[in-house]
Amino acid sequence: SGDGESRLSSSPWAAARRERQFATYLNPMQICMPLGSPKQAYSPGIMRVLQTPGFVFILNDYSHTYRITPTDGRPHVGPAIHLYEGDTRGRWEGNTLVVDITNYNDKGWIATSAATQRVKGIHISEKLHVVERFTRVDADTLMYEVTIDDPEAYERPWKVSIPLSRDPEYKIYEYAC
Repeated sequence: SGDGESRLSSSPWAAARRERQFATYLNPMQICMPLGSPKQAYSPGIMRVLQTPGFVFILNDYSHTYRITPTDGRPHVGPAIHLYEGDTRGRWEGNTLVVDITNYNDKGWIATSAATQRVKGIHISEKLHVVERFTRVDADTLMYEVTIDDPEAYERPWKVSIPLSRDPEYKIYEYAC
């Protein structure tokens, strides 16, 4: 249909929630709430990635959010804990960092689509499960692929894939919301 909605196959719950939220102007970005993953990975800002033994850190300058992703094999937090950014755990598959995210709360968005003018906020439930894959293509490019699976909000899982380019001259600037 071209409106983005049919391609994402939102559940009636997610569609009604989006309309209610926009009717009252409750845009999480406008009220300085965390961006959430995967939106953090392709937001208007820049990411800085730092790897140490047992952890990968991702800093996003758009909202000065950060993620600490353990890669040491520890399990996710318990099912009673729900977070805006979810609970991340990472592992390496060759040269690909696979980040598994669970335990979201249902207050954020994971993306927006200005291009469609219809999918203004991609809402989530506490059942959201995100798997991100960061693969180094060359010295200056990471291929980012994300699979979104939220059986309460969407009729089926869906994927997004985009290249992320490195700019060695870019500096992280102050962000004030």
